[in-house]
Amino acid sequence: METRDLRVAQRERDSVSTSEQSAATDGAIALLDAVAHVRLHAGRIVGASPAVKRETGIDPDRLVGRAWAEFIGADDDTWIDLITAGKSLDIELSDPFDGLLLRARLLGEFNEAAYLELRALEPIHLAHDELTGLPKRAAVLTHLRQHLLDAEVGAETAVLFLDVDNFKAVNDRLGHDAGDELLVEVANRLRSAVRGLDLVGRYGGDEFVVVTPDAADEEAIRTAALRVFEAVSGSMSCAGVKVPVSVSIGVVSSSPTDRSADSLLNKADLAMYEAKRNGRSRLEYYSDGMTARASERSKNQALLVDAVKNGEMRIHFQRVVPARAGAGLATGAEALARWQHPTKGLVGPDAFIGVAEETGYITTLGTELIRLAIVDFVAWPGDDRPDFLAVNMSPQQLGVEHVADEILAVVADSGLDPTDLVVELTEGAFAKGKPVLDNLRRFRERGVRIHLDDFGTGYSSLSYLRRFPVDGIKIDRSFLHPTIDEGLIRIIVDIASTMGIVTVAEGIETHASLQKVTELGVTYAQGFLIDRPAPAGNLDVWEPEAHPSA
Repeated sequence: METRDLRVAQRERDSVSTSEQSAATDGAIALLDAVAHVRLHAGRIVGASPAVKRETGIDPDRLVGRAWAEFIGADDDTWIDLITAGKSLDIELSDPFDGLLLRARLLGEFNEAAYLELRALEPIHLAHDELTGLPKRAAVLTHLRQHLLDAEVGAETAVLFLDVDNFKAVNDRLGHDAGDELLVEVANRLRSAVRGLDLVGRYGGDEFVVVTPDAADEEAIRTAALRVFEAVSGSMSCAGVKVPVSVSIGVVSSSPTDRSADSLLNKADLAMYEAKRNGRSRLEYYSDGMTARASERSKNQALLVDAVKNGEMRIHFQRVVPARAGAGLATGAEALARWQHPTKGLVGPDAFIGVAEETGYITTLGTELIRLAIVDFVAWPGDDRPDFLAVNMSPQQLGVEHVADEILAVVADSGLDPTDLVVELTEGAFAKGKPVLDNLRRFRERGVRIHLDDFGTGYSSLSYLRRFPVDGIKIDRSFLHPTIDEGLIRIIVDIASTMGIVTVAEGIETHASLQKVTELGVTYAQGFLIDRPAPAGNLDVWEPEAHPSA
Protein backbone atom coordinates (compact mmCIF):
# COMPACT_ATOMS: atom_id res chain seq x y z
CA MET A 1 0.00 0.00 0.00
CA GLU A 2 1.39 3.44 -0.90
CA THR A 3 2.06 6.06 1.78
CA ARG A 4 -0.76 8.27 0.44
CA ASP A 5 -3.23 5.38 0.71
CA LEU A 6 -2.09 4.72 4.26
CA ARG A 7 -2.83 8.35 5.24
CA VAL A 8 -6.29 8.20 3.61
CA ALA A 9 -7.05 4.95 5.38
CA GLN A 10 -5.98 6.51 8.68
CA ARG A 11 -8.35 9.50 8.21
CA GLU A 12 -11.18 7.15 7.35
CA ARG A 13 -10.53 5.12 10.50
CA ASP A 14 -10.51 8.29 12.59
CA SER A 15 -13.96 9.28 11.27
CA VAL A 16 -15.89 6.10 11.98
CA SER A 17 -17.85 5.47 15.13
CA THR A 18 -16.72 3.20 17.94
CA SER A 19 -19.12 0.45 16.85
CA GLU A 20 -17.89 0.71 13.29
CA GLN A 21 -14.30 0.52 14.54
CA SER A 22 -15.16 -2.62 16.47
CA ALA A 23 -16.80 -4.18 13.42
CA ALA A 24 -13.83 -3.24 11.30
CA THR A 25 -11.44 -4.73 13.84
CA ASP A 26 -13.40 -7.99 13.95
CA GLY A 27 -13.38 -8.12 10.18
CA ALA A 28 -9.63 -7.48 10.07
CA ILE A 29 -8.99 -10.26 12.57
CA ALA A 30 -11.15 -12.67 10.56
CA LEU A 31 -9.31 -11.69 7.39
CA LEU A 32 -5.93 -12.09 9.07
CA ASP A 33 -6.90 -15.53 10.34
CA ALA A 34 -7.92 -16.52 6.82
CA VAL A 35 -4.53 -15.53 5.39
CA ALA A 36 -1.40 -17.55 5.93
CA HIS A 37 0.47 -14.76 7.70
CA VAL A 38 4.01 -15.16 9.06
CA ARG A 39 5.91 -12.51 11.02
CA LEU A 40 9.70 -12.56 10.96
CA HIS A 41 12.28 -10.73 13.05
CA ALA A 42 16.02 -11.21 13.43
CA GLY A 43 15.98 -14.44 11.50
CA ARG A 44 13.24 -16.03 13.58
CA ILE A 45 9.50 -16.61 13.24
CA VAL A 46 7.81 -14.47 15.89
CA GLY A 47 4.20 -14.94 14.80
CA ALA A 48 2.07 -17.16 12.56
CA SER A 49 -1.68 -17.11 11.79
CA PRO A 50 -3.87 -20.24 12.04
CA ALA A 51 -4.12 -20.41 8.22
CA VAL A 52 -0.40 -21.23 8.01
CA LYS A 53 -1.28 -24.81 8.91
CA ARG A 54 -3.56 -24.99 5.87
CA GLU A 55 -0.74 -23.91 3.55
CA THR A 56 2.23 -25.68 5.14
CA GLY A 57 0.78 -28.48 7.25
CA ILE A 58 2.65 -27.16 10.30
CA ASP A 59 0.92 -26.04 13.51
CA PRO A 60 1.65 -22.28 14.05
CA ASP A 61 2.58 -22.91 17.69
CA ARG A 62 5.45 -25.12 16.50
CA LEU A 63 6.78 -22.35 14.28
CA VAL A 64 7.02 -19.46 16.73
CA GLY A 65 10.56 -19.04 18.02
CA ARG A 66 12.11 -21.20 15.30
CA ALA A 67 14.64 -19.89 12.76
CA TRP A 68 12.88 -19.26 9.47
CA ALA A 69 15.94 -20.67 7.67
CA GLU A 70 14.75 -24.09 8.84
CA PHE A 71 11.82 -23.73 6.44
CA ILE A 72 12.64 -21.11 3.81
CA GLY A 73 15.54 -22.45 1.84
CA ALA A 74 15.83 -25.65 3.81
CA ASP A 75 16.06 -29.05 2.13
CA ASP A 76 12.28 -29.09 1.84
CA ASP A 77 11.26 -26.41 -0.72
CA THR A 78 7.59 -26.30 0.36
CA TRP A 79 7.84 -22.74 1.65
CA ILE A 80 9.84 -21.53 -1.36
CA ASP A 81 7.23 -23.11 -3.64
CA LEU A 82 4.41 -21.36 -1.78
CA ILE A 83 6.12 -18.01 -2.24
CA THR A 84 7.22 -18.43 -5.87
CA ALA A 85 3.84 -19.90 -6.89
CA GLY A 86 2.12 -16.75 -5.62
CA LYS A 87 -0.07 -18.58 -3.13
CA SER A 88 -1.51 -16.86 -0.07
CA LEU A 89 1.53 -16.72 2.19
CA ASP A 90 1.89 -13.23 3.64
CA ILE A 91 5.33 -12.35 5.06
CA GLU A 92 5.81 -9.48 7.53
CA LEU A 93 9.32 -8.49 8.54
CA SER A 94 11.09 -5.90 10.70
CA ASP A 95 14.77 -6.84 10.35
CA PRO A 96 17.15 -5.72 7.56
CA PHE A 97 18.41 -9.25 7.10
CA ASP A 98 14.93 -10.39 6.18
CA GLY A 99 14.66 -7.63 3.57
CA LEU A 100 14.86 -9.92 0.57
CA LEU A 101 11.60 -11.53 1.62
CA LEU A 102 9.94 -8.18 0.93
CA ARG A 103 10.07 -9.12 -2.74
CA ALA A 104 7.85 -12.09 -2.04
CA ARG A 105 5.31 -9.83 -0.33
CA LEU A 106 5.29 -6.74 -2.58
CA LEU A 107 6.33 -8.14 -5.96
CA GLY A 108 4.83 -11.60 -5.61
CA GLU A 109 8.08 -13.19 -6.80
CA PHE A 110 11.06 -14.89 -5.31
CA ASN A 111 13.40 -15.63 -8.18
CA GLU A 112 16.56 -17.67 -8.14
CA ALA A 113 18.81 -14.61 -7.88
CA ALA A 114 16.98 -13.38 -4.77
CA TYR A 115 17.08 -16.86 -3.28
CA LEU A 116 20.83 -17.11 -3.86
CA GLU A 117 21.37 -13.66 -2.38
CA LEU A 118 19.33 -14.61 0.65
CA ARG A 119 21.34 -17.76 1.18
CA ALA A 120 24.56 -15.80 0.82
CA LEU A 121 23.47 -13.26 3.44
CA GLU A 122 22.13 -15.84 5.89
CA PRO A 123 25.43 -17.19 7.31
CA ILE A 124 26.80 -13.66 7.66
CA HIS A 125 23.78 -12.53 9.66
CA LEU A 126 23.47 -15.65 11.79
CA ALA A 127 27.20 -15.51 12.58
CA HIS A 128 26.74 -12.20 14.41
CA ASP A 129 25.36 -11.70 17.89
CA GLU A 130 22.02 -9.88 17.83
CA LEU A 131 22.68 -7.93 21.04
CA THR A 132 26.21 -6.60 20.44
CA GLY A 133 26.57 -7.05 16.69
CA LEU A 134 29.87 -8.88 17.27
CA PRO A 135 30.79 -12.16 15.57
CA LYS A 136 29.63 -15.22 17.50
CA ARG A 137 31.79 -18.12 18.68
CA ALA A 138 31.65 -20.07 15.41
CA ALA A 139 32.58 -16.99 13.37
CA VAL A 140 35.50 -16.20 15.69
CA LEU A 141 36.78 -19.75 15.36
CA THR A 142 36.42 -19.70 11.56
CA HIS A 143 38.21 -16.35 11.32
CA LEU A 144 41.07 -17.47 13.56
CA ARG A 145 41.53 -20.73 11.70
CA GLN A 146 41.67 -18.97 8.34
CA HIS A 147 44.06 -16.33 9.62
CA LEU A 148 46.46 -18.90 11.03
CA LEU A 149 46.46 -20.71 7.68
CA ASP A 150 47.15 -17.50 5.75
CA ALA A 151 49.63 -15.90 8.16
CA GLU A 152 53.30 -15.87 7.30
CA VAL A 153 55.53 -18.33 9.11
CA GLY A 154 56.95 -16.67 12.21
CA ALA A 155 54.17 -14.07 12.49
CA GLU A 156 52.63 -14.06 15.96
CA THR A 157 48.90 -13.98 16.61
CA ALA A 158 47.61 -13.13 20.06
CA VAL A 159 44.29 -14.31 21.48
CA LEU A 160 42.70 -12.55 24.46
CA PHE A 161 39.88 -14.31 26.30
CA LEU A 162 37.83 -11.94 28.49
CA ASP A 163 35.20 -12.61 31.14
CA VAL A 164 33.22 -9.81 32.82
CA ASP A 165 33.72 -10.10 36.58
CA ASN A 166 30.61 -10.46 38.77
CA PHE A 167 28.29 -10.07 35.79
CA LYS A 168 25.64 -12.24 37.43
CA ALA A 169 25.46 -9.82 40.36
CA VAL A 170 24.53 -7.00 37.96
CA ASN A 171 21.81 -9.16 36.40
CA ASP A 172 20.47 -10.17 39.80
CA ARG A 173 20.52 -6.65 41.26
CA LEU A 174 19.43 -4.53 38.30
CA GLY A 175 17.75 -7.02 35.95
CA HIS A 176 18.60 -8.62 32.63
CA ASP A 177 17.99 -5.45 30.62
CA ALA A 178 20.71 -3.73 32.64
CA GLY A 179 22.94 -6.74 32.06
CA ASP A 180 22.36 -6.38 28.33
CA GLU A 181 23.29 -2.69 28.52
CA LEU A 182 26.54 -3.62 30.22
CA LEU A 183 27.41 -6.21 27.55
CA VAL A 184 26.73 -3.72 24.75
CA GLU A 185 28.95 -1.14 26.45
CA VAL A 186 31.73 -3.69 26.94
CA ALA A 187 31.49 -4.60 23.25
CA ASN A 188 31.69 -0.92 22.24
CA ARG A 189 34.71 -0.32 24.47
CA LEU A 190 36.45 -3.36 23.05
CA ARG A 191 35.88 -2.12 19.51
CA SER A 192 37.40 1.24 20.41
CA ALA A 193 40.47 -0.36 22.00
CA VAL A 194 41.65 -2.50 19.08
CA ARG A 195 43.23 -1.91 15.68
CA GLY A 196 41.31 -2.12 12.45
CA LEU A 197 42.75 -5.52 11.59
CA ASP A 198 41.93 -7.02 15.00
CA LEU A 199 38.79 -9.09 15.55
CA VAL A 200 36.45 -8.70 18.53
CA GLY A 201 33.87 -11.43 19.11
CA ARG A 202 31.31 -12.45 21.71
CA TYR A 203 32.15 -16.00 22.67
CA GLY A 204 29.02 -16.53 24.76
CA GLY A 205 27.30 -15.08 27.82
CA ASP A 206 29.66 -12.54 29.37
CA GLU A 207 32.73 -13.86 27.55
CA PHE A 208 34.50 -12.03 24.71
CA VAL A 209 37.48 -12.80 22.49
CA VAL A 210 39.98 -10.46 20.83
CA VAL A 211 42.20 -11.79 18.04
CA THR A 212 45.27 -9.66 17.37
CA PRO A 213 47.11 -10.80 14.22
CA ASP A 214 50.64 -9.89 13.12
CA ALA A 215 51.81 -8.87 16.59
CA ALA A 216 55.38 -7.57 16.38
CA ASP A 217 56.62 -9.23 19.57
CA GLU A 218 55.69 -10.14 23.15
CA GLU A 219 55.93 -6.52 24.25
CA ALA A 220 53.44 -5.49 21.55
CA ILE A 221 51.08 -8.20 22.76
CA ARG A 222 51.37 -7.01 26.36
CA THR A 223 50.72 -3.42 25.28
CA ALA A 224 47.63 -4.46 23.31
CA ALA A 225 46.32 -6.59 26.19
CA LEU A 226 46.80 -3.78 28.69
CA ARG A 227 45.05 -1.32 26.37
CA VAL A 228 42.03 -3.64 26.17
CA PHE A 229 42.04 -4.22 29.94
CA GLU A 230 42.11 -0.49 30.74
CA ALA A 231 39.46 0.34 28.13
CA VAL A 232 36.90 -2.04 29.60
CA SER A 233 37.65 -1.55 33.30
CA GLY A 234 35.87 1.26 35.10
CA SER A 235 32.32 2.33 35.86
CA MET A 236 29.45 1.95 33.42
CA SER A 237 25.87 3.16 33.49
CA CYS A 238 23.30 0.35 33.60
CA ALA A 239 19.61 1.14 34.03
CA GLY A 240 20.63 4.62 35.17
CA VAL A 241 22.91 3.23 37.87
CA LYS A 242 26.70 3.53 37.88
CA VAL A 243 28.24 0.10 38.42
CA PRO A 244 31.93 -0.79 38.71
CA VAL A 245 33.06 -3.12 35.93
CA SER A 246 36.22 -5.17 35.65
CA VAL A 247 37.35 -8.05 33.48
CA SER A 248 39.60 -11.06 33.87
CA ILE A 249 41.69 -11.63 30.75
CA GLY A 250 43.69 -14.63 29.63
CA VAL A 251 46.34 -14.05 26.96
CA VAL A 252 48.17 -16.48 24.68
CA SER A 253 50.18 -16.09 21.48
CA SER A 254 50.76 -18.51 18.65
CA SER A 255 54.07 -20.27 18.19
CA PRO A 256 55.70 -22.31 15.43
CA THR A 257 54.59 -25.47 17.28
CA ASP A 258 51.06 -24.31 18.08
CA ARG A 259 49.04 -22.71 15.30
CA SER A 260 45.74 -24.41 16.11
CA ALA A 261 42.80 -22.07 16.61
CA ASP A 262 41.06 -24.48 18.99
CA SER A 263 44.24 -24.91 21.03
CA LEU A 264 44.90 -21.16 21.30
CA LEU A 265 41.34 -20.42 22.39
CA ASN A 266 41.49 -23.20 24.96
CA LYS A 267 44.79 -21.92 26.35
CA ALA A 268 43.51 -18.34 26.51
CA ASP A 269 40.45 -19.66 28.37
CA LEU A 270 42.70 -21.48 30.86
CA ALA A 271 44.70 -18.28 31.43
CA MET A 272 41.45 -16.37 31.99
CA TYR A 273 40.39 -18.99 34.53
CA GLU A 274 43.73 -18.48 36.30
CA ALA A 275 43.04 -14.73 36.41
CA LYS A 276 39.68 -15.47 38.05
CA ARG A 277 41.29 -17.83 40.52
CA ASN A 278 43.93 -15.26 41.46
CA GLY A 279 41.45 -12.58 42.42
CA ARG A 280 39.81 -11.31 39.20
CA SER A 281 40.33 -7.94 37.49
CA ARG A 282 43.72 -8.91 36.12
CA LEU A 283 45.67 -10.19 33.13
CA GLU A 284 47.20 -13.65 33.10
CA TYR A 285 49.50 -14.99 30.39
CA TYR A 286 49.29 -18.64 29.50
CA SER A 287 51.97 -21.03 30.73
CA ASP A 288 52.28 -24.80 30.27
CA GLY A 289 51.58 -25.40 33.95
CA MET A 290 48.01 -24.17 33.48
CA THR A 291 47.14 -27.13 31.27
CA ALA A 292 48.55 -29.53 33.86
CA ARG A 293 46.57 -27.85 36.65
CA ALA A 294 43.38 -27.93 34.58
CA SER A 295 43.87 -31.63 33.95
CA GLU A 296 44.42 -32.22 37.66
CA ARG A 297 41.27 -30.24 38.54
CA SER A 298 39.22 -32.27 36.08
CA LYS A 299 40.58 -35.52 37.51
CA ASN A 300 39.88 -34.44 41.10
CA GLN A 301 36.37 -33.33 40.24
CA ALA A 302 35.66 -36.73 38.72
CA LEU A 303 36.92 -38.34 41.94
CA LEU A 304 34.65 -36.09 44.02
CA VAL A 305 31.64 -36.91 41.88
CA ASP A 306 32.38 -40.60 42.37
CA ALA A 307 32.87 -40.04 46.11
CA VAL A 308 29.38 -38.58 46.47
CA LYS A 309 27.86 -41.27 44.26
CA ASN A 310 29.65 -44.06 46.17
CA GLY A 311 28.75 -42.70 49.62
CA GLU A 312 32.33 -41.90 50.63
CA MET A 313 31.58 -38.54 52.28
CA ARG A 314 31.44 -38.49 56.06
CA ILE A 315 30.38 -36.00 58.71
CA HIS A 316 32.25 -35.41 61.95
CA PHE A 317 30.99 -33.05 64.63
CA GLN A 318 32.66 -30.66 67.09
CA ARG A 319 30.88 -29.31 70.12
CA VAL A 320 30.02 -25.63 70.57
CA VAL A 321 29.56 -25.03 74.31
CA PRO A 322 28.77 -22.05 76.56
CA ALA A 323 32.03 -20.37 77.52
CA ARG A 324 30.77 -19.76 81.05
CA ALA A 325 29.48 -22.78 82.97
CA GLY A 326 25.96 -22.48 84.34
CA ALA A 327 24.96 -19.78 81.88
CA GLY A 328 21.86 -21.81 80.96
CA LEU A 329 22.62 -21.68 77.24
CA ALA A 330 21.94 -24.39 74.69
CA THR A 331 24.83 -26.44 73.37
CA GLY A 332 25.58 -27.06 69.73
CA ALA A 333 27.70 -29.01 67.29
CA GLU A 334 29.33 -27.87 64.06
CA ALA A 335 29.26 -30.33 61.15
CA LEU A 336 32.69 -30.83 59.55
CA ALA A 337 33.16 -32.64 56.24
CA ARG A 338 35.42 -35.63 55.76
CA TRP A 339 36.16 -37.88 52.78
CA GLN A 340 36.74 -41.59 53.29
CA HIS A 341 39.17 -41.76 50.36
CA PRO A 342 39.58 -45.25 48.88
CA THR A 343 43.40 -45.05 48.97
CA LYS A 344 44.29 -42.15 51.28
CA GLY A 345 41.94 -42.97 54.12
CA LEU A 346 40.01 -40.28 55.98
CA VAL A 347 40.97 -36.82 54.67
CA GLY A 348 39.89 -33.37 55.83
CA PRO A 349 38.10 -30.63 53.89
CA ASP A 350 41.32 -28.88 52.84
CA ALA A 351 41.91 -31.78 50.46
CA PHE A 352 38.68 -31.36 48.50
CA ILE A 353 36.65 -28.20 49.26
CA GLY A 354 39.02 -26.02 47.25
CA VAL A 355 38.77 -28.37 44.29
CA ALA A 356 34.98 -28.33 44.50
CA GLU A 357 34.96 -24.52 44.53
CA GLU A 358 37.36 -24.24 41.59
CA THR A 359 35.43 -26.69 39.44
CA GLY A 360 31.96 -25.39 40.30
CA TYR A 361 30.98 -28.64 42.05
CA ILE A 362 30.71 -26.99 45.46
CA THR A 363 26.94 -26.42 45.24
CA THR A 364 26.16 -30.07 44.63
CA LEU A 365 28.74 -31.24 47.16
CA GLY A 366 27.72 -28.66 49.77
CA THR A 367 24.05 -29.58 49.58
CA GLU A 368 24.89 -33.28 49.93
CA LEU A 369 27.13 -32.61 52.95
CA ILE A 370 24.37 -30.61 54.66
CA ARG A 371 21.92 -33.43 53.96
CA LEU A 372 24.29 -35.95 55.54
CA ALA A 373 24.88 -33.67 58.54
CA ILE A 374 21.15 -33.28 59.19
CA VAL A 375 20.51 -37.02 58.82
CA ASP A 376 23.35 -37.89 61.22
CA PHE A 377 22.32 -35.21 63.71
CA VAL A 378 18.69 -36.35 63.81
CA ALA A 379 19.78 -39.99 64.22
CA TRP A 380 22.37 -39.13 66.91
CA PRO A 381 22.80 -42.20 69.13
CA GLY A 382 22.55 -41.93 72.87
CA ASP A 383 21.14 -39.09 74.94
CA ASP A 384 23.94 -36.53 74.61
CA ARG A 385 22.88 -34.94 71.32
CA PRO A 386 23.58 -31.18 71.33
CA ASP A 387 20.68 -28.76 71.06
CA PHE A 388 21.51 -27.19 67.72
CA LEU A 389 23.40 -28.06 64.52
CA ALA A 390 25.70 -25.61 62.72
CA VAL A 391 26.48 -26.15 59.01
CA ASN A 392 28.70 -24.22 56.63
CA MET A 393 27.60 -22.86 53.25
CA SER A 394 30.07 -21.51 50.70
CA PRO A 395 29.56 -18.18 48.90
CA GLN A 396 29.08 -20.04 45.62
CA GLN A 397 26.41 -22.27 47.10
CA LEU A 398 24.53 -19.39 48.73
CA GLY A 399 24.71 -17.53 45.42
CA VAL A 400 22.51 -20.14 43.75
CA GLU A 401 18.87 -19.12 43.52
CA HIS A 402 16.45 -21.11 45.72
CA VAL A 403 19.20 -23.21 47.36
CA ALA A 404 17.64 -22.29 50.72
CA ASP A 405 14.43 -24.02 49.65
CA GLU A 406 16.41 -27.18 48.81
CA ILE A 407 17.99 -27.20 52.28
CA LEU A 408 14.69 -26.42 54.00
CA ALA A 409 13.09 -29.33 52.16
CA VAL A 410 15.79 -31.63 53.60
CA VAL A 411 15.12 -30.17 57.06
CA ALA A 412 11.39 -30.82 56.69
CA ASP A 413 11.91 -34.40 55.50
CA SER A 414 14.25 -35.15 58.41
CA GLY A 415 11.95 -33.85 61.12
CA LEU A 416 14.58 -31.41 62.41
CA ASP A 417 13.12 -28.23 63.87
CA PRO A 418 14.41 -25.35 61.64
CA THR A 419 15.09 -23.31 64.79
CA ASP A 420 17.70 -25.95 65.73
CA LEU A 421 19.72 -25.22 62.57
CA VAL A 422 22.46 -22.60 62.25
CA VAL A 423 23.88 -21.64 58.84
CA GLU A 424 27.43 -20.28 58.92
CA LEU A 425 28.74 -18.13 56.08
CA THR A 426 31.76 -15.92 55.44
CA GLU A 427 31.43 -12.27 54.47
CA GLY A 428 32.57 -13.16 50.95
CA ALA A 429 29.08 -14.54 50.35
CA PHE A 430 27.57 -11.06 50.40
CA ALA A 431 29.53 -10.17 47.25
CA LYS A 432 27.30 -12.63 45.37
CA GLY A 433 24.48 -10.12 45.58
CA LYS A 434 20.74 -10.56 45.63
CA PRO A 435 20.50 -14.41 45.52
CA VAL A 436 22.47 -14.64 48.78
CA LEU A 437 20.23 -12.12 50.54
CA ASP A 438 17.12 -13.88 49.21
CA ASN A 439 18.36 -17.25 50.48
CA LEU A 440 19.24 -15.83 53.90
CA ARG A 441 15.80 -14.23 54.19
CA ARG A 442 14.16 -17.57 53.36
CA PHE A 443 16.19 -19.25 56.10
CA ARG A 444 15.31 -16.63 58.68
CA GLU A 445 11.62 -16.75 57.75
CA ARG A 446 11.66 -20.40 58.81
CA GLY A 447 13.57 -19.75 62.03
CA VAL A 448 17.03 -20.86 60.88
CA ARG A 449 19.75 -18.80 62.55
CA ILE A 450 22.61 -17.14 60.65
CA HIS A 451 26.17 -16.83 61.94
CA LEU A 452 28.93 -14.81 60.25
CA ASP A 453 32.09 -16.94 60.25
CA ASP A 454 35.72 -15.73 60.41
CA PHE A 455 34.50 -12.36 61.64
CA GLY A 456 37.08 -9.60 61.67
CA THR A 457 39.39 -11.04 59.00
CA GLY A 458 37.90 -9.02 56.11
CA TYR A 459 37.61 -5.33 55.45
CA SER A 460 33.84 -5.01 55.46
CA SER A 461 32.59 -7.10 58.36
CA LEU A 462 30.82 -4.21 60.08
CA SER A 463 29.17 -2.98 56.90
CA TYR A 464 27.77 -6.46 56.25
CA LEU A 465 26.33 -6.57 59.77
CA ARG A 466 24.50 -3.34 58.96
CA ARG A 467 23.19 -4.66 55.61
CA PHE A 468 21.88 -7.95 56.89
CA PRO A 469 21.21 -8.79 60.54
CA VAL A 470 22.73 -12.03 61.78
CA ASP A 471 22.21 -14.00 64.96
CA GLY A 472 25.83 -14.57 65.84
CA ILE A 473 29.44 -13.96 64.85
CA LYS A 474 32.37 -16.37 65.07
CA ILE A 475 35.64 -14.81 66.16
CA ASP A 476 38.38 -16.07 63.88
CA ARG A 477 41.05 -18.28 65.44
CA SER A 478 43.75 -15.87 64.24
CA PHE A 479 42.74 -13.56 67.13
CA LEU A 480 43.68 -16.31 69.61
CA HIS A 481 46.86 -17.66 68.03
CA PRO A 482 49.72 -17.32 68.65
CA THR A 483 48.58 -14.80 71.29
CA ILE A 484 45.16 -13.57 72.29
CA ASP A 485 44.30 -10.14 70.89
CA GLU A 486 42.31 -8.92 73.88
CA GLY A 487 41.62 -5.48 72.44
CA LEU A 488 40.02 -6.69 69.21
CA ILE A 489 38.07 -9.46 70.92
CA ARG A 490 36.68 -6.97 73.43
CA ILE A 491 35.57 -4.68 70.58
CA ILE A 492 33.87 -7.58 68.78
CA VAL A 493 32.09 -8.65 71.97
CA ASP A 494 30.91 -5.09 72.60
CA ILE A 495 29.53 -4.84 69.05
CA ALA A 496 27.72 -8.17 69.43
CA SER A 497 26.33 -7.14 72.82
CA THR A 498 25.01 -3.88 71.37
CA MET A 499 23.32 -5.80 68.54
CA GLY A 500 21.96 -8.48 70.87
CA ILE A 501 23.71 -11.38 69.16
CA VAL A 502 25.99 -14.17 70.38
CA THR A 503 29.72 -14.64 69.84
CA VAL A 504 31.62 -17.88 69.31
CA ALA A 505 35.38 -18.15 69.82
CA GLU A 506 36.85 -20.97 67.74
CA GLY A 507 40.27 -22.52 68.16
CA ILE A 508 40.12 -22.86 71.95
CA GLU A 509 42.95 -25.26 72.77
CA THR A 510 44.09 -24.34 76.28
CA HIS A 511 42.52 -23.58 79.64
CA ALA A 512 44.18 -20.16 79.55
CA SER A 513 42.51 -19.19 76.27
CA LEU A 514 39.13 -20.45 77.49
CA GLN A 515 39.50 -18.43 80.69
CA LYS A 516 40.48 -15.29 78.80
CA VAL A 517 37.62 -15.35 76.26
CA THR A 518 35.22 -16.05 79.11
CA GLU A 519 36.50 -13.00 80.98
CA LEU A 520 36.10 -10.93 77.80
CA GLY A 521 32.43 -11.91 77.59
CA VAL A 522 32.44 -14.37 74.65
CA THR A 523 29.23 -16.42 74.60
CA TYR A 524 30.38 -19.77 73.18
CA ALA A 525 33.65 -21.66 72.85
CA GLN A 526 34.78 -24.30 70.37
CA GLY A 527 38.09 -26.10 69.92
CA PHE A 528 40.31 -29.07 70.74
CA LEU A 529 40.21 -28.32 74.47
CA ILE A 530 36.52 -29.18 74.45
CA ASP A 531 36.71 -32.09 72.02
CA ARG A 532 38.14 -33.21 68.72
CA PRO A 533 35.85 -33.74 65.72
CA ALA A 534 34.26 -37.20 65.67
CA PRO A 535 31.20 -38.99 64.26
CA ALA A 536 27.82 -38.47 65.95
CA GLY A 537 27.69 -40.20 69.31
CA ASN A 538 31.50 -40.46 69.62
CA LEU A 539 32.33 -36.99 70.90
CA ASP A 540 34.16 -36.58 74.18
CA VAL A 541 31.93 -35.75 77.12
CA TRP A 542 32.32 -32.08 78.03
CA GLU A 543 32.22 -31.53 81.79
CA PRO A 544 32.55 -27.81 82.49
CA GLU A 545 32.87 -28.43 86.21
CA ALA A 546 36.15 -30.19 85.43
CA HIS A 547 37.44 -26.93 83.89
CA PRO A 548 37.42 -24.21 86.54
CA SER A 549 38.11 -21.53 83.94
CA ALA A 550 34.75 -22.28 82.34
